Amino acid sequence: MALAAAGVRPRAPLTPLAASLVLVLEGVLVIAVLAVVVMGTQLPADLSFARLDPASLAITAIWIIGLILLLRAGRGLLIGRRQLPVLGNACPSRPGDQRPPPA
Repeated sequence: MALAAAGVRPRAPLTPLAASLVLVLEGVLVIAVLAVVVMGTQLPADLSFARLDPASLAITAIWIIGLILLLRAGRGLLIGRRQLPVLGNACPSRPGDQRPPPA
C-alpha cells in the first residue's frame, strides 16, 4: 500500500511475471513434503532406526531429490521451447497471402 501511494508501481502485471512452470514444481515439492510430514505423525513413536524417525529420513530424501530436480528444471524445461506460428502466417489460404518475415 505504501509503495503504491509513493508511485512505485511495476511496469507489467505480476501474473505474466509469475507464469513459470518452475514455480508450479516448487509448489508441488512443498505439498509433497507436507504430505510426508502429516503421514509421519501417524507412525508409531517407537519406530526408529539409529535415533532417526523414518518420516524425517523421507522428508530429507524428498527435499534433496526435489531440489535437484528443480535445479535441472531451472536450467531448461522442454515445455515451451517450440515456437508458435505468427497468426498471419499460420495457415495461408493462398501462396501470395504470406507476409514477408520481419527484418
